[in-house]
Amino acid sequence: MLGLTILLLAVLRMTWRRLDSLPPWAEGLSAAERRLAHLTERVLLPMLVVMPLSGIAVLLGDDDLLWLHVTSHVVFFVALAAHLGLVLKHTLLDRDRLLARML
Repeated sequence: MLGLTILLLAVLRMTWRRLDSLPPWAEGLSAAERRLAHLTERVLLPMLVVMPLSGIAVLLGDDDLLWLHVTSHVVFFVALAAHLGLVLKHTLLDRDRLLARML
């Protein structure tokens, strides 16, 4: 049930992302930080599809996809840590309004 909920939310998020234009980059982001933010988004969204689909397949008895399910979790959490690290840097060290802007 959790996997289906995550999958539904991921599809809704990707649809919303396609239909709504992005705001301009925050002024405090360097070029490298912009690349990191873009890369992490490009990794996080697909993992929100791969994780539940591979988990459902494993639950249905396809143990051959267990490696994909575990790997998708690792990739997701590494990308999430990088994304959150960037936000925390700007929130705690740079004291800009990046987090408020994101919310």
